[in-house]
Amino acid sequence: MTKRNGLLRLAIVSALLCAGAGIMPGYAESISHKTVEIKADTSGDQYGGNAGSSGDATNNKLTISGTASVSYSNGADVYGGYTASGNVSENVLEVTTTGTIYGNAYGGYTLSGVANTNKINFSNGTIYNTLYGGKTENGMANTNAITITGGSLSSSVYSGYSQVGNVTGNTVTISGGNIGGYVYGGYAKQGDATSNVITFEGGALSSSLIGGYAGNTGNAERNKVKISGGTISGAYPHVYGGQADSGIANLNEVEITGGTITGNIYGGQSDKSQATNNKVTISGSATVIGTAPEEPLPASTLGSGFIGIGDSSRTQPASIYGGYSNASAAVTGNTVTIESGTIYGSDSDGVYGGYSVRSFHAPLSSPTGDVTDNTVKITGGTTERSIYGGYAEAGNAIRNHFTMEDGVVGTEDAGNLSDVNEDFYGGYSQYGSANENTVTISGGTIYGEVHGGRAEGGQIDDNEYAIVNAIGNSVTISGGTIHDFVYGGFVDNGRVEGNTVDISNGTVTSSVIGGASRKSTAVVTGNTVRISGGTIGATNGYGISGGYAARGTVTNNAVTISDGTIIGYVTGGYSEEANATGNTVIMTGGTMNGMVTGGEAAGAADYNTVTITGGKIMGNNMPIVTIVDDDINVTGTIPVGVAGGWSYFGTASNNTVNILGGTFGEKATLYGGYGTNSTNNTLNLFTKGITVAALDYFQNLNFYVPADMTEADTMLNVTGTANIAGATIKAGLQSEDVLRTAPKTLTLLKAGTLTTDAITTYGLADSLPTLPEDLANTVSLVTASYLKSEATVKLGDDGSSVIMEFPSNTNAWYLSKDTKLFAETRAAGAALVGNATDIAATTAYADALAAAAGETSTGFAPYVSLGGFNLRNETGSYVDTNGLTANLGFIRQYQRESHVDSLMPFIEYGTSNYTSHLDSGARADGKQHYIGAGLLARRDLDNGLHYEALIRAGKLHGDFKGIIENLPSSYNTNAPYIAAELGMGKLVKQNTHTIDYYGKLIWTRLGIRQTHLDPPRQRQRHHPQLPRQDELRLRRHQLLSYTVRHPLDQTPKRQKRLLRRPRLGLRIRRRLKSQLPQLQHPQPQHERLQRLCRTRLAEQDYKRQPLGRRPTRHSLDRKTTRRDVWRITGQSVLRKPPPMNDQ
Repeated sequence: MTKRNGLLRLAIVSALLCAGAGIMPGYAESISHKTVEIKADTSGDQYGGNAGSSGDATNNKLTISGTASVSYSNGADVYGGYTASGNVSENVLEVTTTGTIYGNAYGGYTLSGVANTNKINFSNGTIYNTLYGGKTENGMANTNAITITGGSLSSSVYSGYSQVGNVTGNTVTISGGNIGGYVYGGYAKQGDATSNVITFEGGALSSSLIGGYAGNTGNAERNKVKISGGTISGAYPHVYGGQADSGIANLNEVEITGGTITGNIYGGQSDKSQATNNKVTISGSATVIGTAPEEPLPASTLGSGFIGIGDSSRTQPASIYGGYSNASAAVTGNTVTIESGTIYGSDSDGVYGGYSVRSFHAPLSSPTGDVTDNTVKITGGTTERSIYGGYAEAGNAIRNHFTMEDGVVGTEDAGNLSDVNEDFYGGYSQYGSANENTVTISGGTIYGEVHGGRAEGGQIDDNEYAIVNAIGNSVTISGGTIHDFVYGGFVDNGRVEGNTVDISNGTVTSSVIGGASRKSTAVVTGNTVRISGGTIGATNGYGISGGYAARGTVTNNAVTISDGTIIGYVTGGYSEEANATGNTVIMTGGTMNGMVTGGEAAGAADYNTVTITGGKIMGNNMPIVTIVDDDINVTGTIPVGVAGGWSYFGTASNNTVNILGGTFGEKATLYGGYGTNSTNNTLNLFTKGITVAALDYFQNLNFYVPADMTEADTMLNVTGTANIAGATIKAGLQSEDVLRTAPKTLTLLKAGTLTTDAITTYGLADSLPTLPEDLANTVSLVTASYLKSEATVKLGDDGSSVIMEFPSNTNAWYLSKDTKLFAETRAAGAALVGNATDIAATTAYADALAAAAGETSTGFAPYVSLGGFNLRNETGSYVDTNGLTANLGFIRQYQRESHVDSLMPFIEYGTSNYTSHLDSGARADGKQHYIGAGLLARRDLDNGLHYEALIRAGKLHGDFKGIIENLPSSYNTNAPYIAAELGMGKLVKQNTHTIDYYGKLIWTRLGIRQTHLDPPRQRQRHHPQLPRQDELRLRRHQLLSYTVRHPLDQTPKRQKRLLRRPRLGLRIRRRLKSQLPQLQHPQPQHERLQRLCRTRLAEQDYKRQPLGRRPTRHSLDRKTTRRDVWRITGQSVLRKPPPMNDQ
């Protein structure tokens, strides 16, 4: 009988007393603290407390013990507490009988109230129907508890159940017994399920464990299942931390430390919405297997520390999911952690941090259901299944992670359980993209492929496949062993870009590929493999590729090797059907048992680069491929050590090989570009003592002689044939130290057989090649710019060598005259700083006086002075400077009995740009700016005498960009400066005019600065010491001024008038000491750059506001001519005549 039928019966026959002990009438009143115990067989519904139709049932208890059975007679349900429409709380049902209960068992039941904190303790006997800790049809069910320690239950268990309402904080603890149905910590058919917990310590369950279930649109949050023992099996033997229908499954957890489980494990699962931040942790001695196989498993596989997920003979799936959505919804932030045990299973099984299933109605052309920020972490045990940090059927897999610290994952082909091949992914998507996923491996053993991120690009229609991306994925390996391929990023159809593989230790027995594309013709670009340790590759040819494409072009991919052992090949980029362009390989250490190519392709292999600075390259054989009647034939092999580019059927042009160090095996060769057409391939050699078996396919060979090169050394020794026919061969010096030994002949190339022809050309190198950024400053080229020579590069007299021959006269080496540009720009800096002294003592002082005149207080008055300037410094040639200045400070005037004192502290800033021109046409440009502070003190006496002192200090910053011998050079520098001025003068008043006689001594020092000259392409490593620079200037000035006086009208009609008077003065300035810096070169110099700098000032405007008792004077115009050492200044002064008596 259902509960609804029982309630209907009670309403119709409300006065009927039911037979049997403990039967309570259906009165509508509350009941509490009633205890009923049944020890003998009975029939019908049994109650600890029955509150009837509307009362509350509280703290009641029903105990069924002994051998009592409750059989059916118009019902066979048992209740700790019951009410039709009130609340049930803190009621208890205790079942210890060895008998049988043929109905349902309730700790507390209400039709439309709250069911809280009710309990069931079940330790013996048999219950045919369902257990409810607390159940309500319309209300909340919270903090109910069920404890099962024994007995047999044929149906399901619900600690908290609500038909319409939330369930929170309910618990189920199972340590024994047999359960035939589902177990729910909390079940909300139309509400939220929150913080419900199941603890499974022992016993047997024939169905699923669900920590919390939320139906309809309710959410399942913070529910938990803890398993430490027992067995979970049957038709649906799954474990859910939290499960939701149309709501979100969030922050649910499954923790397994023991027991046996034969189904799936879900941290959180939602059928129609998101699964976020759920967690599964497996450790200890748990056993997780699928449906029992046809053949019994060996007993040894079921012992302590075993975790298995099915096998190939079963049909029951058995996967582990941190978070799972069945509706193309987002799955985010879920985690699976496996600390010990063994995991194995069929192809349909796996371990997933997060999994989103494509909804049946979701269009494949616009996939939804992203899987983001999920994680699988393995710290021990054996896992014979595929592992996915995140798996998206229709959406994108983004920022998911697989981390392995120890243990074994995957199965060997000869394994004793299955022969399946597992794969391991940071993130995987079937119809979407896989971006920014990671795999981190620090230990253990892996049998199977490793992918940072993989986007499958599944089939949408008959002839259409999803176009997807694998961008920014990474694999990091610092230990362990991987027995298969390693991919940073992989797609079948789409773009592969910016993926990386970093290996610092461990072993990979197959290939390592930064980014790969299998079916798409899209470009594979910007992928990187970095090797700093470990062992990579196999003798069957597997090795390393920065980028790989079966059909598309590979471009701008890179491989960097600093240590470790590589058994197979290394290539920057490889394309089976298209082109390989712009790829690079950089080797600074390690051992290469195979060969190195910058780019390898069936099509064109152009613009690829190989740079070797260390390590050892043994070389290997490359196939010689031909096409006959559309058939591809391998006609032989050719030994290769290093090749800039390698094309089987296309061009190999503009490839570069840079060698700065390292050693080569006896079979290793050097090839520039191997293909149907080889043009403009370049070898740049920066070291000596390199020996190879053969040299070919280079059209440019540049030898940059190292500093320790002697006549007994050879830069490149070819034991076999060196083919330089039609090539251009150049040589240059990396250091002037080579000149110290005054050699006559240096051997650049020596070959067993040297092939050359009449169009082979020889000469001096005038530039350095473009090198990787971290290597750019390790080499230099003296002969590229500053130092000039009459050395020659030519074919040796023996016909088998190329030599660099020097003249015997070391004076043939001379310094380029264009280096004078360095000194001229230094002079411009000194003039800029010196000009600031004039500005502070004149323009800024005048503006400060103007500001002080408007102040009514006697304190410091603030002022700001802005201005501009144009200077020319003549040094045989000239330097033009244009700039702006700013002076900010305070002035205070102290009125004394016979004089006025002025005190002016200030800070200063100036910026300028300059252009330096030499008569040869060489030019330099740059910018300079200074910032500093200073103090001016001045005294004006009543008798017309005035004197002043000024001191300034700060720092000058500047840069230089010039053309030295048609090559760009640049440097940045800064230097401290200090300047001082002493001046005095005398105002002589005459009848109609005033003459101001004054003189000033100005001294400026620009400090010493060691400056690194670093031409961007030539990497010139000179360190000229720019010396301190002193400037002493004596300025004598006679200022003649006169005034025309007019009586002022004292009547109201009279007006005050300002009279303009002309003033003509002569200002003479001469530089007494100025020396341009000298470049300090270790080699003999053809000339010393020494010039006296004669500074000429250009236009300047300034104002001067003297003290209140003196006549007002304004210098309105101060124009400097562009002659050498003097200037004439035309000025006018505005003066307000003093009051006069009317006469």
